[in-house]
Amino acid sequence: MTEAWLLLGLRTVAIGVERVLLKAVGSGGRSLPATFWFFALAFVLITPLGAARPLPWTGRLFASASGVLFAAAYAALALAFAEGEVSRLAPLTGLSHLVLLVLAAASGRERPGAPQLLGVLLLLAGTARLGGGSLAELPWVARDRGGRLLLLYSALVATERLLDQAGARAADPYAYAWTMFGSVTLVLGASLATTGRHQEALAVLRSRSGLLALAAGTNVVTYLTFVALLDDFPVTVLEPAAGLSYLVTAWLSRAVYGEDLRGRVGAALAIALGSTLTLVR
Repeated sequence: MTEAWLLLGLRTVAIGVERVLLKAVGSGGRSLPATFWFFALAFVLITPLGAARPLPWTGRLFASASGVLFAAAYAALALAFAEGEVSRLAPLTGLSHLVLLVLAAASGRERPGAPQLLGVLLLLAGTARLGGGSLAELPWVARDRGGRLLLLYSALVATERLLDQAGARAADPYAYAWTMFGSVTLVLGASLATTGRHQEALAVLRSRSGLLALAAGTNVVTYLTFVALLDDFPVTVLEPAAGLSYLVTAWLSRAVYGEDLRGRVGAALAIALGSTLTLVR
């Protein structure tokens, strides 16, 4: 069990570091090429684990569709981080849990109980706090470009998770991830090629190869540790641990970019706890 806790700590740190690396590699208007390499290099790294493993055609279909959504979601996320402050925007990734809960309630698949409703209140309060204070500040998310990009990210990731729930069930996780990462790489690569930015992508690789390799490595680590930990911890433990990654992100964003953390750490923890409560059944 000690090994499992160490892996959980590794995943928490990797998620926190990954966000700051996304900002670093995507700065200067190059977030799309950076996002492409973030997944393309990860696809190469995971190939030995997933390429030869069997995956039913339904699994490949769901993984490929999931990759399309993930490509759009991470393109939005990387752009938001490149233009805005990571310590303020990163906690908003937790809003994907709110979208999932709304979708489940709207479809009649479940009726939110007291823990879920408390989770929603914490999510909204934390989000409002990032905007400056009371719930009256909540509309800042829609007014702010980074906030809108994170709302788009949350909606896309929530939909992607629904696809994963249907497609990844009983599928080999490494084969599924390899197919999904390949789909993301193809979608982003096609976007760069059709917009004439392939040369820019090569320039980004040459100038930021070390950071890109590190970012891709954290991408693989966060996924593989998640798969490895599913047998040891319930999602209600994995999610709070992921929420603690905001502390890593906050510390790095302060150390590297000098971002002002006043009010943000508490808001991030409120969102992390709220996200966890929406998962309680």
